Amino acid sequence: LIRQFQQIEELMLNQGQSSTLKLGSTITVGTCLTPFLIPKLQKLCTEVRVHSYVSNTKDIEQKLLRSELDVGIVEGEVLSSDLSVLPIIDDCLVLAVGKNYIQVQDLAEESFAMREQGSGTRQLFEEYITRHQISVQTVWESNCPRTLLNAVLYDQVLSVMSLRLMKHEIHHNTIRVFYNQNGEWNRKFKLVYHKNKFLTPVIYALEKLLHTYKNIKLPENMGILE
Repeated sequence: LIRQFQQIEELMLNQGQSSTLKLGSTITVGTCLTPFLIPKLQKLCTEVRVHSYVSNTKDIEQKLLRSELDVGIVEGEVLSSDLSVLPIIDDCLVLAVGKNYIQVQDLAEESFAMREQGSGTRQLFEEYITRHQISVQTVWESNCPRTLLNAVLYDQVLSVMSLRLMKHEIHHNTIRVFYNQNGEWNRKFKLVYHKNKFLTPVIYALEKLLHTYKNIKLPENMGILE
């Protein structure tokens, strides 16, 4: 309550002056969305400066709880009941393989490049392989999507990551991707903030902008993974 009062007081004192929005986003979101989103937001809200912080879902959640961030955009599961979560943007994980990879029949015992612990991407995939009692070999582990893509391209391993991260590679046919036909890899990017957060006009503008990115288009040449 004290923090909320301080935020309202700061808003009143800073009327007509520049203010800062502390925006947290997960690594997937920070790679494929927020670099394009922030300039549009700042054109709509010229008096606001956006400070962007990128990390995994677990870290973003903790910073929101400590009021170190105003709002977050995440793809992973938010655990705290003190945070409001608004699912907005469609996303899905896909299996990425090198273009010369011979065949994908079963994920069991395949070598994978995986995201780090605390990542929403890794959590969703691990829940899937646990549910289906599949054992895979993690031979690469990184918090950088580009590192994982390079591992797929040059080390002939597999990886599961957001379709939104591979538009360039899919367009140039440097990798092949497979979609889970049961929808178990589908997810949402979510707008998250503390339940006691005073929602400023720029946060409402951010939410409105997120809806313009809502839909995702699946490539025509995508394979199907049962």
